[in-house]
Order: sequence, then structure tokens, then C-alpha cells
Amino acid sequence: MPFHEAHNDHLDPDIYNPEMEYKKGHVNNLKEFLEQRGFGEETIAHVSRTTYKYTDCGAWCAEADNGIKVGSIVEGVDFGTDTHTLTYPFSMKEYYDALQLVEDEASQIWNDTHGCEDCDMEHPEYGSPTKTRKTKNKENIMLLRQRQKIGQSKGTRRVCLWNKKMIEAGFAIGQPILVRANSSRIIVTVDNAGKRKVSRVVNHGNVLPVIDIKETKSIDLSGLGDIGDGVTVSIAKGKITIEKA
Repeated sequence: MPFHEAHNDHLDPDIYNPEMEYKKGHVNNLKEFLEQRGFGEETIAHVSRTTYKYTDCGAWCAEADNGIKVGSIVEGVDFGTDTHTLTYPFSMKEYYDALQLVEDEASQIWNDTHGCEDCDMEHPEYGSPTKTRKTKNKENIMLLRQRQKIGQSKGTRRVCLWNKKMIEAGFAIGQPILVRANSSRIIVTVDNAGKRKVSRVVNHGNVLPVIDIKETKSIDLSGLGDIGDGVTVSIAKGKITIEKA
């Protein structure tokens, strides 16, 4: 067979998209991705099974539009990591870097949602005893005030709330909520018209509510401090306030 006929993958529409930039030494299509992984996998389903088996978080891998995407579902939680998408062409280093981000995010979510529920704190190293503020208006009774740290998701600020007191405050699993941010605090309120809902986590066999707040264009957490800084979380009836500690 002539050389040009034996090396004409660029003519095969199943493995080559002429609209994509072709880079030598990079992964330019699914066929090259399978080959460069070097595990003898024949389909993306085989890749996903291998990835699940050999990552600590049980990550998944799937095809995306003109590329590959990876992520993970965290056991006992209604939400998982962010989905990381790599568009052809990309290097295998970029792929494994994305997979490491998934591992790190899954570990962060696990640590945030599988602490000691009986201690009323999200991590073993922080949290404070419940403090009740006496007031004539029962709607403003402080059910819990605790200190915790600002976490991270993909290098941006993140605050994950979970506590049995949230149920008493009206933040039951599935409850619609409204999250508002200003320069110095985050306020979460019960709002039946809210687009967000309280999620769930299974901790030591107990099902608890979870509110995971990640920094976005519409939710600015910079006023709370930097990643690793402390914040004070105050839980009252129908309202949760997060302030810089």
C-alpha cells in the first residue's frame, strides 16, 4: 500500500475535523486519545471504567463536543465536582492536570460534608458552640453561630454549609432559597420563588441539608477574605448570614 494511503487519517471524517487546529504531539481526536493513554482501551466507555477504578474519587470520563470531559460524583452528596472539559487539541499533561483537579475538588467536597455532625462543625479544626440570642421576636432567634474557613473550587472561593440546625431554621432538603452577596457578607434566605435549592449529604448515616456557595460572576465572595481565611456563619429562622471573621 502506498505511504500516502497508509497515513491518511486526516481524510477520515470519523477521526478528523477540518475545522479544528491539528497539533503534532497533542491529542487531536478520540482515536489519538485512546492511543496516547496506552491502556489498550478501545472506547470511551473503557476509559471511564479505568478512570473510575484507578482514581481515589472514582472519577468519570466522557466525550464532549470536540473533546473530552472529566468529573466525579461524591458519595452521599447531591452534587459533585465541576465538569472539566478539554477541547481538541490538548496535551495528555492537560488531561491529567484536569483529572487531578477533579481529585482535589472531590476531596474538598468530602471534607466539607463528612465532618462531625454531632459537633456542629464542618471541619474538625473549626466550629464553635451553639449560641442562642434571646429576643422577643422568635423569628430572629439565633440557633447557631460557628466559625469555619473559606474553601476553594477551581481556585475560586467557596463556602459549604451543612448542619442539622439548618432544618430547624427552615432550610430543609429541597427548600428553594435566595443567595445574596454584598461587599461584606453573604445572606441566604428561605424563598419559595428561589431558583436554588438546599441539597443533601449523608454523614455517619444521617441525612443532612447542604448549601454549597461557590464564587461566580453574580456571587462575589471577595468581601469575606481569601481562601483559607475564617468566616462566621450565623443561622437563624429563615436566614443564614456569612461574614468575615
